[in-house]
Amino acid sequence: MKPSTLSARLVIAVLFFLASLSALFGGEKPAAKPDPILADLKITAAPDWAMKWDNQANKPGPPSLEIRVYLRGTAIDQASASGRVRLDSLLDEQGKSYRRACDEFCRDCMFAFWHELNGEKQDSCQLFFTIPNRPPIHAIRELRGSVTIETGGTPQDIVIDDAFKRLEDRANNDELDPDGWAKPLPDKRLQELGVIVRVARLPIDKHRATEVKDSIRIKVESKTRALVGYEVLDARGKRIPTGSNSWSGTTTLWDIYFDSPGIVPRDARLRLMFRQGVRQVHVPFTLKDIAVPKIDKNSPDILKVPASPEDAYIEAEPVAANDPILAGWKLTAKAAWRPWQGNVRPPDLTVKIEAEGAAARLASAYGEFDVESALDDRGQPLDFSDTPWEMKALLCNSDRLSIEIAAPAASPTRKVRELRGAMTIQTGGRIETIAIKHFLKNIETSGTIDDPTLKSLGIGVKVERQKDLAASYGGTEALNIGLQWKRNPVVKCEVCDAEGKRLQTSNWSLSLTGRRSVACWQSFKERLPQDAQLRISVRKDSRKIRVPFAFKDIEIPPLPKEEDDAPGPGTAVPQAQ
Repeated sequence: MKPSTLSARLVIAVLFFLASLSALFGGEKPAAKPDPILADLKITAAPDWAMKWDNQANKPGPPSLEIRVYLRGTAIDQASASGRVRLDSLLDEQGKSYRRACDEFCRDCMFAFWHELNGEKQDSCQLFFTIPNRPPIHAIRELRGSVTIETGGTPQDIVIDDAFKRLEDRANNDELDPDGWAKPLPDKRLQELGVIVRVARLPIDKHRATEVKDSIRIKVESKTRALVGYEVLDARGKRIPTGSNSWSGTTTLWDIYFDSPGIVPRDARLRLMFRQGVRQVHVPFTLKDIAVPKIDKNSPDILKVPASPEDAYIEAEPVAANDPILAGWKLTAKAAWRPWQGNVRPPDLTVKIEAEGAAARLASAYGEFDVESALDDRGQPLDFSDTPWEMKALLCNSDRLSIEIAAPAASPTRKVRELRGAMTIQTGGRIETIAIKHFLKNIETSGTIDDPTLKSLGIGVKVERQKDLAASYGGTEALNIGLQWKRNPVVKCEVCDAEGKRLQTSNWSLSLTGRRSVACWQSFKERLPQDAQLRISVRKDSRKIRVPFAFKDIEIPPLPKEEDDAPGPGTAVPQAQ
């Protein structure tokens, strides 16, 4: 054999050997196997045009495109919670993006997902995406995003024989705690399983007394089991109809209400359906070429109602270097860990951004984040994608504007090396207070306040008197005041006497119920005078501005242990110059 031929064969052998080592120790990695629980997952979309009733104009409002995404399969049949929705792309047939303009349902939180409610099994998980007040769209070229669900685990039922034995009338129940709840049920099995169950009887609305005989509230807490349904059984184990149901919850806490057509007997039993050992599964979805139905041209209203300019999506103006509203503007950031949510979900890394200055004091809404760069101490990216795109209203003025963003299930890290991006705030303008005198007479018929000044400002007010509920909170009378606005956000709501002095309350709450709506509940110590007035403060002539932010080396406290509830102190870091 010639030396040249031997050398060529030797080179080939060495190259083959090196290629084998590369494939074995660092070459192309095999593709990850799909999660078997998602093997039969089917994802479909159903778009349609929807109209919301305009209470101010007393006619249908402008049309919005609503897209429902349905998830079906084994993972959904065994799901106990859904949430953490992320929208990456939403394009129409011309390639125009509606990602920022889109309202998303359950973006940040995990909500309880029920298998059985009213005796019916839920076989799908639905996501809602709405593009408000847009001209007709003929097709969706691409809808891409993801959702996290908690699924799997082992079914486990618990039947509590004496769940309703201690249930007495609310007025005579001496076992209620300060929050209005009865003491936990003294069931040994529940204690061993770490499940806390409280049951309380609620007063019945006098307007529904003919159809409702009993109203029950059930609160269930568990850190290790996911509640997926419940039933009320008689002494023989037969299901008792519970009438209308409502529920809300997260992965560790459930709040259940039901109105029964009959009195729940003392020997009734409560069956709770749990799943133990559930896990979180990230489900991406990409849907293309979704046909959008045409708007019915024969409808007398839908095409004749013009889109209101103040309701349309408006891009924020970039901040000018000499913008006077940003005088004294100061940004700081502080990192922390959210508390553990049971043993199936690690805590999230959160960064609270606080702003001080005139723009923060005058802010009435914030949102529309762009996180351009977020790195941990090793230079690896942090996923702050679940930040609020829609504008979120602020209820009242404060010296600081506080915003919290989160990186879900972030790995332990000592600091956020860099956090850079921009956000939109709606700020500026002036406060105007409207006083509606003798408003109690105004609501005697429909409960809706008919005031020309409120109408001109695009504000709707509905008031409900709740005398029965006030007694539970140390008062004689209570009001539930619902407020909606189009362009002038409500920042304060007070009930005053004829001279404008605020009436003394025994309890009150103020909470956002939507992007442009708020509920104000107040319980008063004394009976309301007939000449009482309602004072509503709104912020007029505000504007949207786009504010950049940049932070360096945000210290992160140690990752808390599973049993810890405190998120950790953290250290505030000023914006990098």
